[in-house]
Amino acid sequence: MRTGLVCMVVLALSGGLAWADAAQDVNVPYLAPDAAVTVDGDLSEWADAAWVALDTAYAGTAADITSGKYAVRWSDAANLLYVACEVVDVQQHRADGYLAWNGQDDIEVYVDAANNDMAYSSALDDYAQQIVFGVGPTDVAWSDSSDANLVPAFAVVGLGDAYVYEMAIAPYGYYAGNGGTALPQATVDLAMGQNIGLDVVAGTLMDDGTFAMLANNAVGAKFRLSDAMQTWTLVPEPASLSLLALGGIALLRRRR
Repeated sequence: MRTGLVCMVVLALSGGLAWADAAQDVNVPYLAPDAAVTVDGDLSEWADAAWVALDTAYAGTAADITSGKYAVRWSDAANLLYVACEVVDVQQHRADGYLAWNGQDDIEVYVDAANNDMAYSSALDDYAQQIVFGVGPTDVAWSDSSDANLVPAFAVVGLGDAYVYEMAIAPYGYYAGNGGTALPQATVDLAMGQNIGLDVVAGTLMDDGTFAMLANNAVGAKFRLSDAMQTWTLVPEPASLSLLALGGIALLRRRR
């Protein structure tokens, strides 16, 4: 399992809190702050987020995606994870719903809320979950999960060449909504300092019929191996962090 010592390092930063860098080792955690989110597709409340760039080839060459980024928050009060994502795609191919893994423009969000770091069933989404989000030609948002217990709210908006995604995801340690029976269904009680696995991959169908994907890292098999997901550490809201250190805080984890 990806467990280990969590060290706190104070950074002297002139530009405020630093939350994430570009493509990194998935075992070095990024920081997800505790912050309230209204899931409506308007990312103005994410203006101060530290965005993670989707700039690494995950499959093929996504020549039509000119930029992509995502950010993560969590809510202690609501016990939910929040993800915002923006992808600028100049060759858009929308669908009214999920057709195939390579059948439309979309994003895949992977969550391992219990930090199980193990193989999981992509059909059952049991120990971890893979959830796909997209938007149709008439601007109707869709997800391949119809379970509001797993995805209580989501929005996908097309703004010119940009796709804007926002969602709330419940932190399941074991999810039985797709037929899993190995354990009773249960959520994780999110807490400050906790590590989770969470990753985002943007998929794009291009005019020539080819399909490609971009991520922040090139660690494959996220759809079946939760230890391939990016590690995130849940931290206090930014205002609380500013009381601890001028400039910001980074948490680094050493693997055993």
